[in-house]
Amino acid sequence: MVYVKAKAGPANVGDSTLKFTVHYFDKGGNLTIRSGGTRAWRCNNPGDAANPCWLLRIEPSKEEIALCLSEDLRDFCDKHIGKQISVEGALFPEHTTHHPTCVLIHVKKMELNSAERPISP
Repeated sequence: MVYVKAKAGPANVGDSTLKFTVHYFDKGGNLTIRSGGTRAWRCNNPGDAANPCWLLRIEPSKEEIALCLSEDLRDFCDKHIGKQISVEGALFPEHTTHHPTCVLIHVKKMELNSAERPISP
């Protein structure tokens, strides 16, 4: 089955409120509720629809953080792929199944670094 949407749901009865279920929807709107398994399984189930997003790679560790961007900042990213940038914003933990990284940043400001050099892939 191919799911086109996934969202976090409430914990099962008797579970900690820190746990959650995942509600998957197929093209017909049919609902499948999953619980248990690892967080990675719940968040990366191969049936999930892909959600395009911008990721910031932190050098030299190669760690990645998902960026929550306004439209004008998306345009900035389009123009500066592979460049070193500075980002200002508020970090927050993932809290739904569509978040691609454990930590995200709500971006307030982005700038091209003055020592502009391409970032190695």
